[in-house]
Amino acid sequence: MKNALVVIDMQKGFMNENTKHIIPKIESLIKKNLFDYVLFTQFINTNGSQYEKLLQWSELKNSPQIDIVDELEKYSGNLFKKNYYTSCTEEFVGFLEKNDIKELYFAGVDTNICVTKTSVDIFEKGYIPYILSDYCASHTGPEYHKFALKNLEKF
Repeated sequence: MKNALVVIDMQKGFMNENTKHIIPKIESLIKKNLFDYVLFTQFINTNGSQYEKLLQWSELKNSPQIDIVDELEKYSGNLFKKNYYTSCTEEFVGFLEKNDIKELYFAGVDTNICVTKTSVDIFEKGYIPYILSDYCASHTGPEYHKFALKNLEKF
């Protein structure tokens, strides 16, 4: 049984004063070589998406917003693109199955949305999720990060 560090949506468009502090932490964690695999996800908003229609949010469609932050880009060889909150795309789950990955350790943004949604979906698919709380953040503020961690305790 193998494990993977899943670095969720560490993209330039999500970086601000609430999130940029985890960049060096994640890089340090990757350099420790504790994981069999390091997987990155990349959110790309599409024209006509639910984000546009219902939330009036049209960000993260193009470079440089969708680009992985410079400090972590060199580690993002296993990159999975997604157009939704969850990282559980067919391609992502197929990679996990093909490589016998059963334990997933989550880092990245946003704790309250994409990290939560992916970890719950992974759990429901029979994998073992771990949230690395010190390596996650929410671009909308630390209160959302803390709320998500409290909520995840119940999962």
